Amino acid sequence: EFIEFVEWLGQLREQAKANEPDAEKRRALLREALDGFRLLGKVRYPSVWSARRAETVANAASGTSAEPR
Repeated sequence: EFIEFVEWLGQLREQAKANEPDAEKRRALLREALDGFRLLGKVRYPSVWSARRAETVANAASGTSAEPR
């Protein structure tokens, strides 16, 4: 459903660009289309990324740099 919503927004944007010369009116139209939209969720990174990130932060704090793996 999310993909369909984003595609619909893209179509709406293209239609607005083609039919509404006033940029402010186009923005208002798109803002109205997004009224009530909320994206809620969590991001979970893999443990290998978390370990790499912790290493990078620790190295930054100590003034050394980590070579990319």
